[in-house]
Amino acid sequence: MGDFFNEVNRLWSGNAWLVMVPLAALGIFLYHYAFSLWIEVRRHPLARIRKEPEASSASESFNLCPLRCRDRVKWVREDFHLRHQRIFQPIDRRLQYVVVLTSAAPLLGLLGTIFGMSDTFSVMATGGSGLLDRMAEGIGTALLSTQLGLLLAIPGTFAAVAIRRQRNRMEANLSLQEVGEIKKAFGDFGEEEVVG
Repeated sequence: MGDFFNEVNRLWSGNAWLVMVPLAALGIFLYHYAFSLWIEVRRHPLARIRKEPEASSASESFNLCPLRCRDRVKWVREDFHLRHQRIFQPIDRRLQYVVVLTSAAPLLGLLGTIFGMSDTFSVMATGGSGLLDRMAEGIGTALLSTQLGLLLAIPGTFAAVAIRRQRNRMEANLSLQEVGEIKKAFGDFGEEEVVG
């Protein structure tokens, strides 16, 4: 346990803190943001799996449908288009934000690699005693920051995929509702009104 604290102390005493603090902040913000979005999407009423609508000849009857029926279908489609925008645009924006934060983590890790290698090269240039130990510290810092960046990005990518999958399920459920409403619009007209 003492080795761990010595390693942490060594990292914070050099240039590593310039990258480790932003990486830690990015990780906390990324996972909080992704988890809250995932919870929001999972709790949405559209997240429940719905039964597939029954097949009908709605598309065949559309040409026989009177004008007011067509207006009703047009109104249903416009209404669902507005619902789609209202529900999915905020989710898509927040999901894009999760993706951007996820892709920033390895980039911050690479910045830490640059700092670590810079320390290593400056030790090589000055030379002196303990050259190998000080070079190893710089390389260790470089590798650790890259590793942390990847450790943040990989689960973030899986979180984004899980959120996108749930979002697509919600979109499919909304489409099923739209199909049901359109069928209902056709079903409200009797056979005499459709033909005559």
